[in-house]
Amino acid sequence: MSTLVTNRRSRPHADTATADNWGARGACVGRLQEFAAGEVKAKAICATCPVTAECLSAALLEEGRASRYYRDGVRGGLNEAERAALVPREQRPAPAVGELVGDVALAETMLRAGQHPIRVIAAATGMSGSSVGRLRRSLGLPLVADTDARTPLERLTARTEPGEEGHLLWIGGPSVCLAGGKEISGLRLAFRLGYGRDAEGLVKAHCGMPRCVAWRHLADRPMRRTTIKKPRRPAPAPGPAEYLYGIEPGHWEGENTWVPARVVRFPITRKTPKRIYYVRRDDPQTPEIGNVDRQRIEADGDVYRVSSGWWEADSRLYLAAPDLDQYLRAA
Repeated sequence: MSTLVTNRRSRPHADTATADNWGARGACVGRLQEFAAGEVKAKAICATCPVTAECLSAALLEEGRASRYYRDGVRGGLNEAERAALVPREQRPAPAVGELVGDVALAETMLRAGQHPIRVIAAATGMSGSSVGRLRRSLGLPLVADTDARTPLERLTARTEPGEEGHLLWIGGPSVCLAGGKEISGLRLAFRLGYGRDAEGLVKAHCGMPRCVAWRHLADRPMRRTTIKKPRRPAPAPGPAEYLYGIEPGHWEGENTWVPARVVRFPITRKTPKRIYYVRRDDPQTPEIGNVDRQRIEADGDVYRVSSGWWEADSRLYLAAPDLDQYLRAA
């Protein structure tokens, strides 16, 4: 017995015998591979078919009151949802809370026979798998093993079709029955097959494409909570050190030690459009910071600091290291 009321693999009509042979005149005859390429292609074929009305009538008669999730494929130019919408609403009343919807009597008969797994009973009665399972438990009956030999990947493939840009579009019912009658959603099955583990929490597609179950486009709760940290931008390599230069005059230290004149470097700490700041004395506790007029020193190459005594090394500051010999000759 087929899982779905309409088995897409039985289309097009060339694969089945019909009572009045109207199916032999269908535009899909002999075009099975082309028809099965997807809904858009199938509908394009139906649009040229001379027996679309007969095909649709046969489909509606066969499917009866089954919901869209228990129909499959394009028939009579309409997909599952479009055919289900043609069924008068009064034939499909909204169920009350806890009410079993579908042919409950037939489901009970099939359960007591002990020959059919839940997925088969659900397809035959228009009930959901969970409703059949609830009915089975209320009757105290054992679970019948699912004898469908298809692998989970084959079951997923049968209910999907490839889309553009790597999307995989779900075209089956809301869930897939695995061995033992366990139901799993298409999203969770695709996630399990792709990532090799069961999903934790809700599975969502982050690609924005409706009905996409491509596993690379899916994420479960832990994956969504993981913040992908952007790599830190490497710190810029330090530029060459900059200095202002001064000359410390020769002087006596004590009574007998003469310290000759020397060039002193003052590290630049900051530059503004008007000032250049530098370290006058590198005290580990509180370094002394001085500053000079930036425009003057950059225009002249040096500048006098009138606030300093002549004996201070920074009483005259230079942009480039001065010539000590020339300084001594001038002195």
